[in-house]
Amino acid sequence: MPLSSIAQTYLTLIKNNLEKIVSSTTDFKALSAHGFTPTEMHIIELIKQGKRSKEIADLLNVSIATISFHRNNIRIKLGLNKRKENLFSYLNSLQN
Repeated sequence: MPLSSIAQTYLTLIKNNLEKIVSSTTDFKALSAHGFTPTEMHIIELIKQGKRSKEIADLLNVSIATISFHRNNIRIKLGLNKRKENLFSYLNSLQN
């Protein structure tokens, strides 16, 4: 029996998170210095996995406006609010 798209998304998230735990942990020290809330940290991880705002909103059962609010706060805390840098690219460049 094929999985629904939301079940497939959850399965992919679980797989990605397990792979991270097994291979290596993400360095949160650099990000935690910015004072992110737990919700912002969760959204950061989903953004780094390539999830779009609508997908994140569906997964967290909140509105897209709520995700936009958190994304804006993340950009402000990272100093990206006045730059046109892509948040996904910036977050993933921190790992390298």
